[in-house]
Amino acid sequence: MKSIDTSSYEVTTIGKHSFDSCTNLKKVELGENIKTIKTNAFLNSGLEEVKITTSSDIVIETSAFGKCASLKTISIEGKSKNYMTSDNMLIQKYKQGGVEENILLQYPISKTDEVVKITGINVIGPNAFAGNENIKEVVFDENVHTISVGAFVNCKNLKNVTFTPQLKTIMVHAFRGTGFEELVLPDTVEFIGVSAFSKLDRLTKLRIEMLNSSTIDSLAFANCEKLTDVEYTQLKSLSCATDIFEDCNSLESVKVDYNYDITTKKFCGVKVVSDKGVLTTITMLLIIIFIAI
Repeated sequence: MKSIDTSSYEVTTIGKHSFDSCTNLKKVELGENIKTIKTNAFLNSGLEEVKITTSSDIVIETSAFGKCASLKTISIEGKSKNYMTSDNMLIQKYKQGGVEENILLQYPISKTDEVVKITGINVIGPNAFAGNENIKEVVFDENVHTISVGAFVNCKNLKNVTFTPQLKTIMVHAFRGTGFEELVLPDTVEFIGVSAFSKLDRLTKLRIEMLNSSTIDSLAFANCEKLTDVEYTQLKSLSCATDIFEDCNSLESVKVDYNYDITTKKFCGVKVVSDKGVLTTITMLLIIIFIAI
């Protein structure tokens, strides 16, 4: 079966895993009779094209077309209050606290763009870009505030992301298995979830500028085996799990800002090096030079 057209059927719901791993399935046309497409309905299928025709409030759950490695185009025709497509991206419109927002549900894995500019989107949905090996750079506009679970997981060639001041939350596995070599987490980020940046095989340098009220959850940077250079700039009361650097075997120490109290000599199981000693030495040298003059 290479294609499906539901318009001649009385089916109203595409259930979970209905077409899971149907690798021969290339095209689906979902007619107005379809009211709900469940999570993982077409997971790992061979889909290349999805066409949805609707005149009602259809419900498309997250990852409905997840991990479809050949998916190129998604289109919605008809009148839908809650969904739209833009440049073959599937977008859900919803209200959050009375404010209208857009969540990017699916970015076709086989799109060949190396640089992706995200505009008018507030939330990058679960697994929205998962497994896309073409993307090298993502540029967010000022609207993105949340990157959901597994949003960019296993985007192996993704090396650069422009984090804007509005970004607050990076969820579980969001960037796991990506291609970052250097990473800066700005002071606007408030939460980093479990394994959000784990298994970054190329990561060597990490700078964390997150503020005192921020949280970094368990295994956030685990298994980054080439990571050698870590610097915190706001560490005084940053809440971190004790295992965020689990199995980062090349990491021997972390550098912290000079205001941090390093009486414990350890942070998350890693030796702490402070700028305080360096600044004290520089100050003493300046005093000696001043006296000599």
